[in-house]
Amino acid sequence: VKGTKMFQEITDFATKTPMLEKDLASAAQTMLSFNVAEEKVMPLLKQMGDISMGDSQKLQSLSLAFSQASSTGKLMGQDLMQMINAGFNPLAEISRTTGKSMEELKDEMSQGKITIEMLEGAFASATGEGGKFHNMLQKMSEQK
Repeated sequence: VKGTKMFQEITDFATKTPMLEKDLASAAQTMLSFNVAEEKVMPLLKQMGDISMGDSQKLQSLSLAFSQASSTGKLMGQDLMQMINAGFNPLAEISRTTGKSMEELKDEMSQGKITIEMLEGAFASATGEGGKFHNMLQKMSEQK
C-alpha cells in the first residue's frame, strides 16, 4: 500500500510541475534501491525537482549522487562532482547556512565529516524559503 501511495504522490507531483512522471518514478526507484528511507523519498524528489529545474538528466544525477552518499552516510568527492555537474553544490549551500568557508568544508569532506544529514539539510535550505531554488518548479509552471 505504501508503494501505491508514493506512486500516487509522484503522479500528483508530475501533474502540477514540468516534471515527467517516468523521470520522477525512476529517481524514486534509484533512491529506494539504495535504501533511502521511503518517507524521505517524496520530500527529496520535490527538492531535487526544484534544483534540477525540471531537467530529467539533472534529476537522475542528483538522485543517484544523493543515493550513493546516503549509502555511505557521508558526502564524498565523486558524489559532490556529480551534484555540481547537475547544477547544485551542496558545500556552497552548507557554507551559506553555516558561515564556514568552502576550504573548511572541502577539508571536512575529505575527512568524511559532511554527513548525509548535512547533505539533506543543504537540499532543504536550498529549496526552502530564501533558498536559491525555492519553489522553482512552481515558478516555471506559472511561466508556461
